[in-house]
Amino acid sequence: MARDFNGTNQYANNADGTGIWVSPYRFTLAIWVNLDASARQDHIFGMEYLPSNITGAIEIGDSTVGGGFPADNKIYGGYFLNGTGWQLTPDPSNFTLSAWRHVCITFDGTTQRLYVQGSEVANSLPAFANGAPGANADLLLFQRNTNYGDGRGAEAAIWKEALSAKEVAALAAGANPQFVRPVELRFYAPLFGLHSPELDWSAGKRPMTLNNSPAAAAHPPVARHHPFAG
Repeated sequence: MARDFNGTNQYANNADGTGIWVSPYRFTLAIWVNLDASARQDHIFGMEYLPSNITGAIEIGDSTVGGGFPADNKIYGGYFLNGTGWQLTPDPSNFTLSAWRHVCITFDGTTQRLYVQGSEVANSLPAFANGAPGANADLLLFQRNTNYGDGRGAEAAIWKEALSAKEVAALAAGANPQFVRPVELRFYAPLFGLHSPELDWSAGKRPMTLNNSPAAAAHPPVARHHPFAG
């Protein structure tokens, strides 16, 4: 099972993401999504440190937002840092709606890369300022501020290092995040639709509170065994 979010007021969060990212910043965010529609700057998955306002995110754009954000149905990943604004890496192609797709953003300290279905679709060289994140942090699924994602989500995961192209391809092929660079895995919520709150299966144990009762839904094709187990 997965979770189905209505795009209006349903989301999942955990207010203690402290320690997931460390300086120097290198990270990977990955998630399976099946989106119903592209609403105003839909937020899909990310985390936000306050008060320094460092946000890593995967979102889908809307042409009415302006300000340099991608247009309708353009998936993008990136982060926001006070003083630098958004550092975005958008996919130039329209995102496929109403079907399960794997999306991943990585940053290796120099290059930010966006992957869809295991293939790199865009990269950029953001101006990243290293600095200690704030003491408070939120993990957010399908909500940031007033931006709510519309559709299903599952297999949300964060690593504190940039995964390789081969590792991202394995995830998109259905590998379980627990078996992909497990030492660096800092958050993993399968969103099975069986628990409330939804469990974090990483060592961090940060369960996701379900807000306004997102429904359970069919899960994407992810294996529960080791991808190289034969």
